Amino acid sequence: MQEFWDICHSESCSDSASIQDDDAPQCAAISMAASGSNRPARAIQFVGTIQGHPARILVDYGSTHSFVSQTLASQLSGVSTFSPALQVTVADGSQVTCCSQIAQFSWSIQQYDFVSAAKILHLPSYELIVGMDWLASSSPMQVDWHNKWMLIPYGQGHRFLQGEL
Repeated sequence: MQEFWDICHSESCSDSASIQDDDAPQCAAISMAASGSNRPARAIQFVGTIQGHPARILVDYGSTHSFVSQTLASQLSGVSTFSPALQVTVADGSQVTCCSQIAQFSWSIQQYDFVSAAKILHLPSYELIVGMDWLASSSPMQVDWHNKWMLIPYGQGHRFLQGEL
């Protein structure tokens, strides 16, 4: 969590790194979990689908926004550009620029369907990084990061999602 805090409060993201509801935030952060080099404690991995395409999905509270891979996005509907560009700070300190998104796209985990927004980035190991924007909008929830499960509000009740162990 300290890594996330440091990124969001760095000079490059000082006033706009918090999760924003407007269509074109100026700065965002993505954690090292998105690199896929290991399975960090603060992330849960699922196999699901995005608009019918098989997808590796990482739920990661270290990322400010949800991000869909550029490779998969080229096969999806609803891609749009926005301006000004979003500067995404990676946990290693590097920055990448994002200027396209899918405002509403459908994805599913364990036969439960969701619709959300995602910024489009080059993601080497996942098709979708589900970040704090979705986590906050789906709260309150229970999460067991150690055992990799989530109990989320869904419809009139709650649904249990078991991540890969």
